[in-house]
Amino acid sequence: MLEAIAALGQRRQAAVGAGDSVEMLLEQPSATHVLTFEFGLSQPVYREIQLSEYDPAKAAGYFLTSGPSNGPLGTPTALITDAEKTFRMRIMGWVTKVDKSRSKIRELLPAGQREWLDSFLAECNRSQEAMNADLAKAVESLKGGRNRLLVTCRFRDGAHSQWIGDPALPFRAIYRFLLREEVFGKSSAQGHCSVCGERKDVSGRIASEVFKFATFDKPGFITGGFDQRLIWRNLPVCMDCYVRLKVGREFVEEEMTFRFCGLRYWLVPKFVVDLERSDEALDIIRLWENKQRLDRDMARRIMGEEDEILDILAEQKDFLTLNFVFLERSNAMERILLSVDDVLPSRLRCIFEAKEFVDRVPFLSASKLQYNLRRLSPFFSKTKAGGREEILWTPFLEIIGHILRGQPLDRGTFLAALLGRIRRDVANMRSIHSWDGGIGTWVEWAGDYGQRPVKAGGDDNNGGAHTVDNLWRMPVYAWMNLVFLERLGILDNLRGGERRLEATMLRDDDQVKALERTFTSYPGTFYNEATKAAFLLGSLTQMLLDVQYADRKATPFLKQLKGLRLTAQDLRVLLPKVENKLQEYDKFTLSRRRVAQQVAAYMVQAGHDLATLSPDEVSFYFVLGMNLVHVVWDAVGSQGGADASSPDEGD
Repeated sequence: MLEAIAALGQRRQAAVGAGDSVEMLLEQPSATHVLTFEFGLSQPVYREIQLSEYDPAKAAGYFLTSGPSNGPLGTPTALITDAEKTFRMRIMGWVTKVDKSRSKIRELLPAGQREWLDSFLAECNRSQEAMNADLAKAVESLKGGRNRLLVTCRFRDGAHSQWIGDPALPFRAIYRFLLREEVFGKSSAQGHCSVCGERKDVSGRIASEVFKFATFDKPGFITGGFDQRLIWRNLPVCMDCYVRLKVGREFVEEEMTFRFCGLRYWLVPKFVVDLERSDEALDIIRLWENKQRLDRDMARRIMGEEDEILDILAEQKDFLTLNFVFLERSNAMERILLSVDDVLPSRLRCIFEAKEFVDRVPFLSASKLQYNLRRLSPFFSKTKAGGREEILWTPFLEIIGHILRGQPLDRGTFLAALLGRIRRDVANMRSIHSWDGGIGTWVEWAGDYGQRPVKAGGDDNNGGAHTVDNLWRMPVYAWMNLVFLERLGILDNLRGGERRLEATMLRDDDQVKALERTFTSYPGTFYNEATKAAFLLGSLTQMLLDVQYADRKATPFLKQLKGLRLTAQDLRVLLPKVENKLQEYDKFTLSRRRVAQQVAAYMVQAGHDLATLSPDEVSFYFVLGMNLVHVVWDAVGSQGGADASSPDEGD
């Protein structure tokens, strides 16, 4: 990643035509006015202070540099907070700092500049009271409004004047010296730079100046033990690469930073071609620089937020790789939560193809419900006070990392994560019934659980066409995630594999054939008869709950589901209980009876496979059947029958 960011910084440096690398380190202040200490040029004698409007074109002349919050900067230029404090710490602090290292600095300067610097430092010390008073008076006259003031120095003889950033003056060389002392003073050595590979003076502290997550403040972080002088071994970087990294970091922050589930992430390209000589590479860079909107292809978004360029990158040849860096920032702290390097465009194509496969599922397509990776976040979250959900970043980003890298995931562990959220919801349900005409189920929550309204027609992690407090879609989102990962081929421990629809497997019953066609139209989901039995029994149970709700405006049978902690043995016990309850309500109609018969048939055909289903698998397929009860109604109802004209069947 460092090489990629340095390459971007080098390109930016060349693009702006910076003749001197230190120009790339200048700050661009949002000042309104400039207060200038006027000195003579040939003889730097202090004359007066002058006021002018800030001119961005003169930024290189003002030469404002970064530095500590309390202390001198790299030049006698600073933004004014308090006039007296700024003069004492920024201006005279700089004079004192340079004076202490004057003998070393003089060795770096031409002979003429050495005496000039001696005269300037002496004049600042001699005239500091007058300069301080002039600055205070000028700042006082500008009080009020929203003025933001910059103070600097200019040197003039007649019509000829030079700002401190002029290359003919010694301030650039002084800044290089001070910067080098700051970053190389405590830990440096001759070594190979970890970015450019050249052997030169390197420092280990440079990286932490650019990347706040590169910290070496604890002994265990230092290669070589407890000796702070050996920090350079951790991440040796030369001065030139420091500038490139700093400029590249700024470019990444400005152009290559996106958001995903509220978290910032960098999308940094690394090219395997010459960045300056490849038209294709430059075109890709311009995608970021132009902030190109992709409204023409919004449906292909995979991350789910902001102006994504992933779909265009996915179409590229593998002449570049992508680095995904997910960051958490709090005040001055910066932490990498996940870094996935060298993701090829061909890998992105696989991810998009899996996403589009999920989107083409018939009932999802009809409902205009599309998949993106935000569908994962509800299953890796916790509910805080007031019903607000907070994502658990470590397990959530671990899954994202597996997806981007193509690494295998344990299927049982993933199902357990999906069921954790679903069971949490079920524990807070008072009643549940199916919603005619769409996917999901309607629920009444206990207390204020889930009372989070959304806009009409919205589609977020919990919402739909109405309000979140009624519509529950978590099992559908869980299923979308399962199919997506199955399609990517990264889920382990799938037993049995998919079974194709074969005429010899089907009886003459048209409704049975319709059910089988339904199962085979969702590949990657139902891999044996045991999973089909659990799914169909979930749908049959939801039919019973619908009958109860229509009759009593309550669903007491929900207590029989054990908070969705079901086993294979529970399925065998539930089937006769559901049938008996339907008979008690006099609603064990022909279509429901055929569904019950097929559940029993699948249980018999499953044999030992039913017992091998884990409790998480049993519960997952069961609750999926509850939420997709209308898919089952469509299958059995499309074949006609005395009572198949409506899912409600007069309930």
